[in-house]
Amino acid sequence: MSKQLTEFDSIQEIRATAKEAGSHWFDASNMRFFESQIEREVYDGRYFISSEKYGWKYPRLWTVREVKYDEQAGTFDIVSASKFQQFKTLDDAIEFAEGEE
Repeated sequence: MSKQLTEFDSIQEIRATAKEAGSHWFDASNMRFFESQIEREVYDGRYFISSEKYGWKYPRLWTVREVKYDEQAGTFDIVSASKFQQFKTLDDAIEFAEGEE
């Protein structure tokens, strides 16, 4: 029996579900620490793009993330669908995310 993962229509819906599930992924302190930014688009109901920048010496790089939420089992996780900080440009990350659809 395969599990049915929930699909999302917006990044706001992902954030709300993360909070309800007890995840600290989107907490303001975590976002500040990693200088994270989240793109608004959600791809195929479960992929989104984040970027992180470690201080002024390092460039901003992008990662495609996947939300794994099984409502029936009550499990929630956000994992890297690409390698962490794999992309030097947002356009490259978008191309990868669109390919995941």
